[in-house]
Amino acid sequence: MCIATLKAIRLESIEFNKKIVPPIVLDYLRNDPALQHLYELYPSLDNVEKAISARSGFRGLDRNVLSENLEAEYSGGHPSVVANIQALRQNNTYTVTTGHQLNLATGPMYFIYKILTVIRISEDLNRKYKQFHFVPIYWMATEDHDFEEINHFWFENEKITWNSDQKGMVGDFGMDDLSWLDEIERRIDNCKACQEFIQLLRDCYTDKTLLTGATRKLVYRLFEKYGLVVVDANNSTFKKAFVPYFQMEMERQITNKSVFKTLQNYPYRQKVNPRDLNIFYTEENLRSRITRSGEDEYSVLNTDLIFSGEEINELLESNPERFSPNVLLRPVYQEVVLPNVMYVGGGSEVAYWLQLRESFKRFSIPFPLVKLRSSVLILRNQSRMKIQSSQFELTDVFRDDETILSEMLKEEEVEDLGLPELERIIREDFRVIKEKIKSIENSLVPSAGAAEAQMIRKLLVLNKKVKKARKGKIKNRLEVLNRLRKEAFPGGTFQERKLNLLEAFKMLGENPIPIIYGELNPWEEGLQIHEIVKKQPA
Repeated sequence: MCIATLKAIRLESIEFNKKIVPPIVLDYLRNDPALQHLYELYPSLDNVEKAISARSGFRGLDRNVLSENLEAEYSGGHPSVVANIQALRQNNTYTVTTGHQLNLATGPMYFIYKILTVIRISEDLNRKYKQFHFVPIYWMATEDHDFEEINHFWFENEKITWNSDQKGMVGDFGMDDLSWLDEIERRIDNCKACQEFIQLLRDCYTDKTLLTGATRKLVYRLFEKYGLVVVDANNSTFKKAFVPYFQMEMERQITNKSVFKTLQNYPYRQKVNPRDLNIFYTEENLRSRITRSGEDEYSVLNTDLIFSGEEINELLESNPERFSPNVLLRPVYQEVVLPNVMYVGGGSEVAYWLQLRESFKRFSIPFPLVKLRSSVLILRNQSRMKIQSSQFELTDVFRDDETILSEMLKEEEVEDLGLPELERIIREDFRVIKEKIKSIENSLVPSAGAAEAQMIRKLLVLNKKVKKARKGKIKNRLEVLNRLRKEAFPGGTFQERKLNLLEAFKMLGENPIPIIYGELNPWEEGLQIHEIVKKQPA
């Protein structure tokens, strides 16, 4: 990669609002007492040791089995990653985890921020708790089947799409169409950093790889020096350890009953609907939900597959890889596989995790700390300078023009030139003048009245001209603000939810990951604004 010449300066943090995160998450961040029954501990640096204590009596997947499975994927890997995988064998090692779909070419930038959040948290915990070791984890959602959600990314406000007719779990999709790579390569001009990133994409996405392997390799190459470990959820060994919980879900409908109990008198909009059974059945080109169709009968939706209770238990024991947890059971599966103390997610993820504490209790699994990921807006230095010279605040980017214009008009007194007072003075002066004229020649009083009216009319005309001139200046200032808005909201969507890593490469001319990593504060509970500036020579 190119030699880094840029750095980030964290300008300020803007308090989250309902446009950025759901209301329940805002209340959660405020540590609202009304929500405290939905989680065990607030996700602070100081509460991590308590979360570790809560896991002390729980036995999930054998640590040696976990480490061996991961080592098989990382033979000859970066020393930082290999060391973290080996450390997972030790009872004093714990994970900080984020999960995400297999978005094409990493998808929107908030995925990068999720990864950087778990990396920075792990580093902070390793500094604070010397008696423990913490490993950052990316849990790949390889079993998802919603291809339309992950088959594209945006580049310069154009949707770049991978088209495929494949069905089933997206992680098993072969890379049958690489024309999207050719398309973006034609559009990067002379950006050396972009060319290097596209070459990395070509190394990862080949016609001989599946999406799981391509994503694992890409994320590994981007974050290997930070020790990030990538975990594939679709692992038969991991599934085997989860068989007792699959059986509990089948027999007792734990997730459905627990979540519905939580949602009684729930004042927030429900994020995820629980099903009667929260398990999918998978085969080649198939991932479909299992439902209870009788007292001792299970069927797979949209298929002819029907199982008795005995048959499905036998299948769980012999082929656990054919079963896949849905979005509400996946967190339980993750916490059985990993020695996890903290989960980091976006606003919607935090919202549905807060529906699951009762479910975890019924499964007798410790509930981890649940942390909102970092949210970042990156601005080029020249953009911030223009805002400053136009006398705006960075927070104005998130406010509407009508409110800002109204405030600017009041500040500059554009409504009038003190017109009511000037008009009062003119009328008072002309009253005196007319009294004097009346004593000299009464017939001239109407002429004085006409002169008075003309002066007031001219004052009104002048006031309109001044108002128009000042509005013109304000319009020019607002245009500067709107140009910055286009940077913060490309195509009308908040930057981190649309900007792709490739476009960030082009925007900055080099790899944005180490730049953002240097200033990211994972404990900041607000939108972090990072200004990108040139490094000063040493």
